[in-house]
Amino acid sequence: VGLFKFAKRADVQYMVGALRRPVRIGNNYYLGINLPEQYGGHGLSHLDAVIVLEEFAKVSPAVAFPVFESCFGPILAIAHFAPETLRTRLIPQVVAGKSIVAVAMSEPEAGSALTDLRTRAIVQGALDYVLDYVQQRKQFGKPIVDFQAVQLRLADMAMKVEAARLLIYQAVWSASEGMPSIRQSSIAKCFANEMVREVTGHALQMMGAYGYSKAFPIEQRMRDAWGWGIAGGAIDIQKTNIASALVGRRFDQRR
Repeated sequence: VGLFKFAKRADVQYMVGALRRPVRIGNNYYLGINLPEQYGGHGLSHLDAVIVLEEFAKVSPAVAFPVFESCFGPILAIAHFAPETLRTRLIPQVVAGKSIVAVAMSEPEAGSALTDLRTRAIVQGALDYVLDYVQQRKQFGKPIVDFQAVQLRLADMAMKVEAARLLIYQAVWSASEGMPSIRQSSIAKCFANEMVREVTGHALQMMGAYGYSKAFPIEQRMRDAWGWGIAGGAIDIQKTNIASALVGRRFDQRR
């Protein structure tokens, strides 16, 4: 517990081993990695936070979610734009694991169009799991990883996971350097959302009926994959943002 009190990139290779034991999520060990130290955070970069978040998500998206909420989304908006009294009151509570900040951004008649709201208030783990599975599962007297079709699918999955990771890192690094880009963030989210659906689908397919069973983790990862392609801006919305950035103007979808 507390092995990653300061989440340096050099420590990441040990993260998975630590996560397989009981860990403390709150009390300043894993939360608020990129938030200012004056509010209880660690003052590290957005990229540091994303790398730690990724390692949690390999093991459990459910565990990764509170880490995400303590580093990005509404809490980061509070850290940047809220009055000092609100920062002082909320951020230490979130970093300590005593509070969770959420955001409401969808309605039946508005969908992902935030300006129309009336109310005011992985995939790496899937690849790792199936990679181990295909080396143990045997058909016709040999592990199924010995079949070329399985090898080709694994290679495609690995390439797309790595490409998505680099796109996300690029967008996060640019934001950390004071150069936030709607184009970069939309490309990263859109590609990652489409990729995770495809990769988790391939993982389930290679496991056959076992992949479909709730006794194994892949079916949950596939359900989560489809959810994230909707939450936080649907895939089609991201593509509209990308096109807008390419031509240098915004499109009015309401006319």
